[in-house]
Amino acid sequence: MKGRDGEPPRDGDDEDIGFGKPPKRTRFQPGQSGNPKGRPKRAFGTHHLPAVILQRAREIFIEEGDRPMTIREGDTLINLDAYRLAVRAAHISAAKGSAMAQRTVIQGRLSVEHEIAAVMNAAFHEAAMYKEACDLKRRQCRKAGLPEPGFHIDPDDVVLDWATLTFEIRGPITCEGRAALEKVLKLRDEWEEDFQFCRSQYEAKGRSEVHLLLALQSQRHFDFINERLPYSHRKELKNRLDDDPKRRPKKRSRKQT
Repeated sequence: MKGRDGEPPRDGDDEDIGFGKPPKRTRFQPGQSGNPKGRPKRAFGTHHLPAVILQRAREIFIEEGDRPMTIREGDTLINLDAYRLAVRAAHISAAKGSAMAQRTVIQGRLSVEHEIAAVMNAAFHEAAMYKEACDLKRRQCRKAGLPEPGFHIDPDDVVLDWATLTFEIRGPITCEGRAALEKVLKLRDEWEEDFQFCRSQYEAKGRSEVHLLLALQSQRHFDFINERLPYSHRKELKNRLDDDPKRRPKKRSRKQT
């Protein structure tokens, strides 16, 4: 057998040589890299688009998704953005029996629910930890005889539902909201003081009709404010009066002698 260019084969070079069958002496040895120097710098595939172009592409994508489109449903024309229209089209195709659309809809729904559940669980965990830390700080202050500390969010306003792992904040969550709440609480306390004063005058002056009407007016103002406050800030009005005119005690008239 002859080697390349009609030369006689060398020692040990007696195998077939052709396409896909190079001589053994030129083949890569086991454990030897075919590119020992590695990929050269600035090689193909390493070029990146500038950040400005990528940001503009994202903005265009979002703008096109939010662009309103008019479609006809029966005899009615409705306006939908492109994202909602795409989702609706996928659901319609799934309802008609498209296996690919059904798979897309189900996977999308499960993915969204998983993300929402993860966010809600993390938020519930943070709310529970905050409430527990505030309660611990309160107990420590009470044990040491110190006044209770002020909190950015009142822990009593954080209501946890352990059955559904959800929570609700029934109170202000900002400094401005806290300041507004303090003003409302002060106004309610003023109406309470006014009611107690008119109530005492009503009893002291022989159940005067004038003081009764003033006391009832203050009681209504107190109830109006108190019923609109968060649950943790409501309180009961003592010595309430019956606000039903039919049940008010009638003033006895003196008989002429």
